Amino acid sequence: YIFVVEIRYPIPPFFNHSFSYLFNFTNVYIRGLPSNTTEQILREICEQYGNITTTKTVIDKDTKECKGYGFVDFDCHTSALNCIQGLSRTNKYTAQFAKIFQQQLQDPTNLYLANIPLDINERQLASFLRTYGVVISSRVLKENGFSKGVGFARMDSHEICDKVIKELNGKKVFPQSDKSLIVKYADTSKKIRGKQIDGPSDHLAEFPVLFYILFVFIYFIFVNCS
Repeated sequence: YIFVVEIRYPIPPFFNHSFSYLFNFTNVYIRGLPSNTTEQILREICEQYGNITTTKTVIDKDTKECKGYGFVDFDCHTSALNCIQGLSRTNKYTAQFAKIFQQQLQDPTNLYLANIPLDINERQLASFLRTYGVVISSRVLKENGFSKGVGFARMDSHEICDKVIKELNGKKVFPQSDKSLIVKYADTSKKIRGKQIDGPSDHLAEFPVLFYILFVFIYFIFVNCS
């Protein structure tokens, strides 16, 4: 069963900031896909629930077949929630909101970039990388609304990723920065969850979700009583 709770009070910025590092509330992680599932088939399965931005099936490098799971990114939270509820009713698939790092760690076409100039936003990063091939999505990590100079870009293929790494890694490519750009495949180690990307101030994002739910519940009670 899936329970939907309508929150009528604003979530404190502290919790909202922390949750944003845990989940992508428009991106759905789906398990139980047949081995012959392509991105087009995945789109056809989910398009009834809303407008789809991108789809991604995770492919085994050896067999070239789907590993049984993938991601569907919708244009809004409501469509993503409809997808989770709809697929759960079919009893064929398991669906949930994708964890930010879950997609990064399991996506073989995801690049990690560091020393990005602080005035570069996600759209500009994607535009810059399109010189080398199709960019599926891009993300620049922020803290308190400001860029941390670190980001991710998901390219259309493994070959494009290799090309980007070869052409850009260790090069000074932005005129407004004297730092050499670092480009590599997204780290698959547990270190990515803490020090290397999010930094010490974001360790709260690693706490169990129930911890946050408990404190948000207490916060709402406090608001009602005050």
